[in-house]
Amino acid sequence: MSIFETEPCTRCGGSGSYSYCERFGTTCFKCRGNKVQFTPRGKAALEYLRALLTSKPASEFKVGETYKFGRDNPRTITKLMYGDKVNGVPQLTLVSGDYGLNVSFDTMLHVFPSNEELKVLQDKALKFQATLTKAGSPRKRA
Repeated sequence: MSIFETEPCTRCGGSGSYSYCERFGTTCFKCRGNKVQFTPRGKAALEYLRALLTSKPASEFKVGETYKFGRDNPRTITKLMYGDKVNGVPQLTLVSGDYGLNVSFDTMLHVFPSNEELKVLQDKALKFQATLTKAGSPRKRA
């Protein structure tokens, strides 16, 4: 369930399923089976929240910080290991429990905020959403 404004999916009518295909069954491809899609206001607010989240090079991360890489779940760094060069590029391994991400020093990773920081950013994005028109653009009058 999203905190941003949604509406029933316009393709499947909010059922989450559409025509059958052998690989994915009846899952609606527009809403991915979630039954809802973001309104233009909700989509703009989500993009605003993503813009508020910061990224930095892997070399600047410290033990105890949480990062997010691609579609992986957020991971908290328990150990940093500096490795050999691969094709002349020095490597860094970010260890989180049994998982290790091997990247170059300049690979950009998303800084994942703490729950309190995330709540503040989400509130800011919700306030931004309230300032938008139905079409998702800024209001001309307050």
